[in-house]
Amino acid sequence: MHKARTPWSMKDVLVGIGLNVAAIVLLTVVVRQVLLFLGLPQGEQPPGLPTTAIDNLSLLAPVWIICVKWRGGTLADLGLLKPTTRGLVIGASLGIIFFALSSALFMALANTNQLSVAYAAPPSDEASFPLATVFLAGLVTPFSEELFYRGFAYAGFRKRAPFRVASAGSALLFGAMHLDLIVLAPFALFGYVLARLYEEHSSLWPSVVAHSAVNLAVVYVQIILIGRG
Repeated sequence: MHKARTPWSMKDVLVGIGLNVAAIVLLTVVVRQVLLFLGLPQGEQPPGLPTTAIDNLSLLAPVWIICVKWRGGTLADLGLLKPTTRGLVIGASLGIIFFALSSALFMALANTNQLSVAYAAPPSDEASFPLATVFLAGLVTPFSEELFYRGFAYAGFRKRAPFRVASAGSALLFGAMHLDLIVLAPFALFGYVLARLYEEHSSLWPSVVAHSAVNLAVVYVQIILIGRG
């Protein structure tokens, strides 16, 4: 059962979503202007690593502003509590399962020449700096996304709603914010699983471990199998 104190409200979650979207739009405009200033040709793909860093900042900033600065929340309130060994093992096991499913999905799509956006060839800087990509996409992104979607959004929904409603809301938000209809359903399903992990273990870390395993699988497919294929 989810036991963390939640000093922020469902309304705060909606404000946080608005801040996240505003930050993405603002930072995207800045990046595009910088690329234009540098004289990159029309249609040039933006650098992947800076974009990933921007995405993480746009998630972490609203959580810090609303939960910590406005509402006086703590890291423990956001679910950053010491996990149990059982919770980590379950999270890692789910990550391995999703790794296998992601690999199977990649091979199926590759055989039909219908690769999802999630498995498209990575930007050149990601392929050139694999360690930085692993760190940002495989470790930092799972942490920031779990902090926002589960530690912040799910907890805010859960304060006023039963698990089924709160988990569905945070899962749909998680899927929709990836801006890809192809992966909306599987990402939303994965979001539900991550919310269940958080609910059952009262710690965000099992969800982070599971999420990280999936992202590392995607990075492996992008860089090793496609970027260097």
